[in-house]
Amino acid sequence: MRTVKFIGNINTIQPVNITLPNTKGMPRSQGRPMIPASSLRGFIRHCAHEGITLLFDKHDKPMDIDFHYLLASGVDTGRVLGVSGQNTKVGANQQIRAKHPMLSLFGYWGLSGKLSVGNAVADNDNALLKVNAGARQHVFNRNEELSNFIDPSELDRLQDILDADKYSAEAIADYKAEKKELPKKIRETSDPDEKAAYKQRSEELDVLIRDAKDSRVGASESIQRPLEQFEAIDAGQMLPHRMLLKDPTDQELHLALWSIAMASLKPYVGGHTNANYGEIHAKWEVMVTDIDNLTPKSLGHVGFNDEGFFHTIEGFDVDEITKQIVDGTINIGSFVE
Repeated sequence: MRTVKFIGNINTIQPVNITLPNTKGMPRSQGRPMIPASSLRGFIRHCAHEGITLLFDKHDKPMDIDFHYLLASGVDTGRVLGVSGQNTKVGANQQIRAKHPMLSLFGYWGLSGKLSVGNAVADNDNALLKVNAGARQHVFNRNEELSNFIDPSELDRLQDILDADKYSAEAIADYKAEKKELPKKIRETSDPDEKAAYKQRSEELDVLIRDAKDSRVGASESIQRPLEQFEAIDAGQMLPHRMLLKDPTDQELHLALWSIAMASLKPYVGGHTNANYGEIHAKWEVMVTDIDNLTPKSLGHVGFNDEGFFHTIEGFDVDEITKQIVDGTINIGSFVE
């Protein structure tokens, strides 16, 4: 019976943008923007998976698709483990955990991961940044001199593309604006016939938008169009953050620390990375309690910054864990029972 807590902060070095399904703008908790737990847990897990992938490739250890899905997503595509949440033999989960510490740490379908990762919620009311992404422009409008470097016979075709793009973009904008208003009209009316008519019009507009794109000269997507505004947590924000590791073995604890080391190699989360969004730094104090020590005891600190991965945890050696992963002392890829 042992609990390890990671208590610290995540710092946004660049703005962080997160997009979730069915969520407008940045995810929020009690009105404040946050980096959701799912994004942070996925960030750590996928960095660990990529680190293992590179190590195995470097040492000529083949990996199949089932291997990747299990480590990265917790999906047993090959049904090689034979354990599910609906039909589990007594003791089967303990056997899986003992043999596959990385899966025990992050989990897979039917086996809960021991590492719980919390949301990182901004504690500053001014943390939210609204970004006007500008507009995407035709390269020949941006730099008219480029027309001197194409064959004169192409100029008419170029003009056709520019004209068609302009006119279809205007039509599509009108269609989208009308479609955007329909959900409100559906909510406001109690007449079932009106609701049906609005839904039918929405489907018609989808067809009109698709047809307008398909009929374009050149690309189906408009080159010359405004880019949508988006929200982000601004750079320079300190977000309190916690993680919990439930009853880990020493090996599982060291794998969790090693996974944070792998995360330091790609320390960014979320979208718009082409604009250098998403870079973060992090630092946690690692606290442990067990049956003999009910008062939390600090094991040290772990995290990453511009100087890379750092820790002050006695007995943990990132290079030794890497060596054990490669030589099989820590079982990562042997999934056949």
